[in-house]
Amino acid sequence: MNKVKSPKGGSDANGDLFSILPDRNKQAAAGESLYDFDDDDDDDDDFLGAGIKNLSNIDEESPEEIAKKKAEEEAKKKAEEEAKKKAEEEAKKKAEEEAKRKAEEEKKRKEAEEARKKAAAEKAKAEAEAKKQQAIDDARKNAEEAKKHAETSKKTIEECEKTEKDLEKQLEEFAAKKQNYDAKMAQEAEAKKKNDAELLEREEKELDANIAKLKKEIADTNESAKKESDRILKESDPDTYKNNMINEAQAAADKAIKALADTKKTNVDKGVAEYNKAVDADKKKLADIDADKKKSIESAKKKRTDEEARASKIMKTAEADKTKAGAIFSESKKAEEEADANLKNTTEMESQSQKTLDELQKKLEESEKAVKNAKNSRNDANTKLAIQKEELKKAEKAEEEAAKALEAAKKAKEEVQKKISDSEEFIKKAADQITSAENDNKKISEDVAAAKKENDSFKAAKAEAKEALDSAKKSLVEAEDLLAKAEAAAEEAEQVVEEAKIAEEVEIQNAEAAAKEKTDKLTAEGKDRETKHEAFLAAEEEKYATAEASELEKVQTTAMKAEKEASDMKTKAEADAKKLLDDAKKKEEELKNKIAELKTKQAERIVARKEAADQAKAEAEEKKKKDLSAIDKVEADVKKQLEDIRSKATAAAKVLEKAIKREEEYKKQEELLKEGKVEEAAQVITQDEEATMAASVSEAVAARRKSLPKEAKYLYKYLGVEPAGAQIVNVLQTLKVDPKRSKNVVILGQHGFGLTMVGEDFAKFYYDMGICKSEAKAKVKAKVINSGKLAGAVGKLKGGCLIIESAGLITPERFKEMVDMCSPEKNDIKIILTGEKTALSNMLAANMTQARSFNNRVYFDQINESGMINVAECYADEKGFKLESGADTAIKNALMAMESGNIDRLLGAMDDAMKAAETRDPIDKKILKKEIK
Repeated sequence: MNKVKSPKGGSDANGDLFSILPDRNKQAAAGESLYDFDDDDDDDDDFLGAGIKNLSNIDEESPEEIAKKKAEEEAKKKAEEEAKKKAEEEAKKKAEEEAKRKAEEEKKRKEAEEARKKAAAEKAKAEAEAKKQQAIDDARKNAEEAKKHAETSKKTIEECEKTEKDLEKQLEEFAAKKQNYDAKMAQEAEAKKKNDAELLEREEKELDANIAKLKKEIADTNESAKKESDRILKESDPDTYKNNMINEAQAAADKAIKALADTKKTNVDKGVAEYNKAVDADKKKLADIDADKKKSIESAKKKRTDEEARASKIMKTAEADKTKAGAIFSESKKAEEEADANLKNTTEMESQSQKTLDELQKKLEESEKAVKNAKNSRNDANTKLAIQKEELKKAEKAEEEAAKALEAAKKAKEEVQKKISDSEEFIKKAADQITSAENDNKKISEDVAAAKKENDSFKAAKAEAKEALDSAKKSLVEAEDLLAKAEAAAEEAEQVVEEAKIAEEVEIQNAEAAAKEKTDKLTAEGKDRETKHEAFLAAEEEKYATAEASELEKVQTTAMKAEKEASDMKTKAEADAKKLLDDAKKKEEELKNKIAELKTKQAERIVARKEAADQAKAEAEEKKKKDLSAIDKVEADVKKQLEDIRSKATAAAKVLEKAIKREEEYKKQEELLKEGKVEEAAQVITQDEEATMAASVSEAVAARRKSLPKEAKYLYKYLGVEPAGAQIVNVLQTLKVDPKRSKNVVILGQHGFGLTMVGEDFAKFYYDMGICKSEAKAKVKAKVINSGKLAGAVGKLKGGCLIIESAGLITPERFKEMVDMCSPEKNDIKIILTGEKTALSNMLAANMTQARSFNNRVYFDQINESGMINVAECYADEKGFKLESGADTAIKNALMAMESGNIDRLLGAMDDAMKAAETRDPIDKKILKKEIK
């Protein structure tokens, strides 16, 4: 803390200013202190100047006047002396009081000064301690920041090394492709030439084979036609044909008749076997029917035996119940008589008690009535008393207002007072009567309570007696029920025996009837089967005879047909022989034409193949030119990427080296500060090193900018924020390498709000890059999506971007609907989600199917004050504005009024500042500190 110096009189031994009051412990010179001037209330001028008041007239006075004057002077002198003495006493008293007051003030001042010094020392100590702790916290925070820079740099180096290897591998592949291209083309040409020669050789061989085949076919056709013609003419003998035809018909008839005989035998044998089988089955069924009848009869007899045993058991139980019922009946009868006698006694006692209770109740009612009357009388008296008091007031008023009617008023007053006295006496008597009546009422109430208690005990005894009587009656009823039950059981047992006998007879009769019915049915079925079997045998005989006659008739028909066909055959054979020879001649001409056609087609193929080869060679040369040009172009791009990556890696390595050094220095600074070595801690990190560190960071940001296309200029301002800057570069490079990757972006921050302008910058980049076909974009909050209003707006956004604030609040149903509506197949809208990190991550985790199209993520949740300042400064630079020196302090002050990480508010404030700067000086465009609010 700096010391404030002051003149010696107002400072302590160290020169520190402790008071602006004078030092009262020193003797002050005249006029040295305001406290030394006269400040009393006496009028010094009155007695100091009175003696020289009339000196101008001294020579003109007479002796009398002189004597008079002398006397006056003496009197005045005496008065002056007295006044002076009095003034001195008062001055002395005032001086003593003033000295006392000053001593008290000095004491208070010293006490206050000591308290102030102590408070100042404590405050200085607290401030020093706070500054020390702040310095320790800043050192720790700076060390952590340096560590983050180091980690980011390591990650960047690793990514660059991986990318560098991939790019080097691509360059090797390009070199190999170019080196092998001519050899590959020559190899392909040689292979094609060889294939063409082999194909031509195959085609020539195939052509020769086809011609030889056709020539052979001509010779074979002519020879076959001659042989077939000769055979037809030779085989056209009508007698032989006729005899052969008849013999074949007879053989067929014999074969058919034999088959009929075999079929007949098979059918008859099968029918006899089935008939015998059915007869055997009927015999078995008859045996089963007889066995079932015997079984049913035995079952009926067993049921009867079981029912008789059950009836015997029921009879025994009934006898036991009758004996038990008799015993219960005797006991219950006795209990009933005793309970009846008790009930009569308690009923009489209850009646007597009730009578007493009724009398007491009557007395109580009369007493309560008396109390009520007394209270009513008292109330009437109180009412009269109130009326009389009101009359008294009126009388007193009349006494005051009517002096002439004073006597009458006094008389009226006396009468009213007498009435009041009487009323008060009456009220007192009424109160005594009420007290007496209430005492009587209380005593009667006690008697009533005792009578009620006694009556309740009689009622309880009566209830117990009634309950005993009811119990006895219940026991009698139970005994009667048990006896009735036993008698019913005995009857039931007899009924069971009788029903068992009847059931046995019925079941035996039913069994015999069923057996007879089944036997009769089987007998009838057997007779019917025998009749059908005989009919079947007759039918088989008739079928055979009919079929045999039919076959013989076919033979006769064939003989007649053979006679006619033999004549026709000769004529047809001669015609067929001639036709065969003519067809052979015609086919020979066709085959010769086909041979000529094959030779022509082969010649045409050779010519077409040569032309195709020339065309293919020209196309191959053109393709070679284009392919090598494309490889050179891609190779140049890869080389540029490799150069950029190596520059980025070099910059990151520098940042890493300095970040590690910076982390160690800040840790050392933190330890020194904890040990109290402030000056030594301040020397650990110099301003030059800070500037070097900032320059290294700037180099890393510049490397990031260099790795991005110029269309990404809107996103440059965020590249200095960690880890968001590195993630933006990674996302954009990934989209370049993998064009099919989803273009949806997720921007995560500290709050649900404050990141929509980052989303807008992504949308601008998408449009400039041609990723979005439309410049249309919309910013909405999650509640708009949840309201279902998106469906009506997607048509206007087609091919554009949708930016959503607080996206972590979108419901699963609406999120699924939104992703579907914005899909490339429907409206091709790119979705940019912004929101609080945890809420947004949880929402995506709960919608895994849709979340697969949101793999591009940028985290702004770790952005700090320096990152926000960097974004603001880069934004001003992006817009073509300069900043006044010290503007970073103004931005820092503006950030204090904003939520942490709210980029939207920060950029909005910078927009206002740029507008004010441009209005003030549109040429210089320099933003002043005061314009940043």
